[in-house]
Amino acid sequence: MWQDEGETAVLARSVLVHGIPLAKEGENLVQQDARAFDETYRWTFHPWGQFYVAAAGLKVVGESPFGARAPFALCGVLCVSLVYVVVWRATGCVSSAIICALVLALSATFITHSRQCRYYALDAFTVLFVLAVTLELLRRPSVVTAAVFGVALAAQFYTNFGMLWAMSPGVVFIAWLHHVSWRHIRHVGIGTAAAGVLAIPGVMIHGRRLVGGDGALSPVPLAGRVIAHLSYLDGWFAPLIVLIIAGGVLMIRATRSRAGLSNGSRLAVCCVFLMLTASIIMAIAAPLPHVRYLVALMPVAKIALGICLVGLVRFVRELTQRDVAAWATGGMAFVALVATNIGATPVQFIAELPDQRTPDYCTATRPFLRFDFLGVLHELTSEFPSFDQVRLDAVNTLTVSGDLVLTNYGDLPLMFHRPDLVIRGGAGGGDRPVENSRKPDLILLQSKFPLAFRGYVDELLATGEYEERRVSVPNAPYGNIPEPRAHYFAAPVDTADLWIFIRKKTPAASM
Repeated sequence: MWQDEGETAVLARSVLVHGIPLAKEGENLVQQDARAFDETYRWTFHPWGQFYVAAAGLKVVGESPFGARAPFALCGVLCVSLVYVVVWRATGCVSSAIICALVLALSATFITHSRQCRYYALDAFTVLFVLAVTLELLRRPSVVTAAVFGVALAAQFYTNFGMLWAMSPGVVFIAWLHHVSWRHIRHVGIGTAAAGVLAIPGVMIHGRRLVGGDGALSPVPLAGRVIAHLSYLDGWFAPLIVLIIAGGVLMIRATRSRAGLSNGSRLAVCCVFLMLTASIIMAIAAPLPHVRYLVALMPVAKIALGICLVGLVRFVRELTQRDVAAWATGGMAFVALVATNIGATPVQFIAELPDQRTPDYCTATRPFLRFDFLGVLHELTSEFPSFDQVRLDAVNTLTVSGDLVLTNYGDLPLMFHRPDLVIRGGAGGGDRPVENSRKPDLILLQSKFPLAFRGYVDELLATGEYEERRVSVPNAPYGNIPEPRAHYFAAPVDTADLWIFIRKKTPAASM
């Protein structure tokens, strides 16, 4: 597991012990942000849904990375199933439902995020759940459907309240496009009120977090974050040029037909509007642009892309009067849009972030025409050492229970795997992570990574009490992070060092 997975896993284990996620676990403290918990160490930075889901996995499957990830992977599978149901219910077309589900299931970006012990797949499922229930409520308004709508909104709140806020304009647009009546509005109001009641405990816990946003603290200008988010949508979710062309065709057909939008077209329009508005609103709140902040919109984007593919097949069939030509064209387009990035346009070249000008999906290691799904298959059938694995191996080999370990990254996965150790450092360690006079028994420093406590380490090493070792590791600095720009499907060619400093045991200490 990488750093953020370790955070979720450690807090999930705290749920099993205390019933709620506490940042304090023995002598260890989960700290990546100074505002992450209150004076009682109760976690307030994230909604608690992901911690209870991960805790269920640890309880049922076992305390291992597999157990922590299993329920989120299940959410990813359920997303594929729910995409099928949503499209089938909206269009009555089995072929459209199958194609949309396959477009999502074969997304390398969705797969790499869904296998994480983190809220990503759960967030995607709750967004899709809200969409599905909204459409159902507009079809058949009833008290029961309104109650389910309230549960869906509450589930989204306890998964990612930022995304709930971001997707709200999209939900309103869906209602407007479906010509709501006062009956619909009344039932939507009932559901929203129910969600408000269910959200009261969360509001009490996360009040400070809800009124403040990370976007105000961002070093990246808002315009840069918005452009970056659009480039991510274009490169990893659905090529915007495809959606623009499909939208143009749709407008031409709508003006020539008195029937208005078909059910499939209406669903696609709703999904595109929800995806675009939510991504822009998330840019306001997000401190930095990341694909993982938007991955909840992946099923919605893939529904729109799948319906575009279906529209292409139907257009070619009308044009050629040949089913073979239609499905052959659709099949080639399917492969091109699912397995490659050939449809993406270089939006990122005008972004204000330096790393956007050499886009993730257009570099020497990631060419413009790439096959990431094949990369996923390679990753699942091969293994290469990462910093997290080498760090854990060093700890298992060189420490005993109760030892103090100091590291500049990867402290949270270590806390999960070795709760019997005292772990210090990491992103929230500060410039002097060990407060008392006790000295670390093992120091692990990942090169090419920030070291906030360099002065403290220099003091320790100047005593001559530490034996130095160095391990060369493939330079995937963040480990199994799903972020496309930092995720490696195979061992990188370049390497970096993990510096290991072992405190020499005195005869008295070793007895």
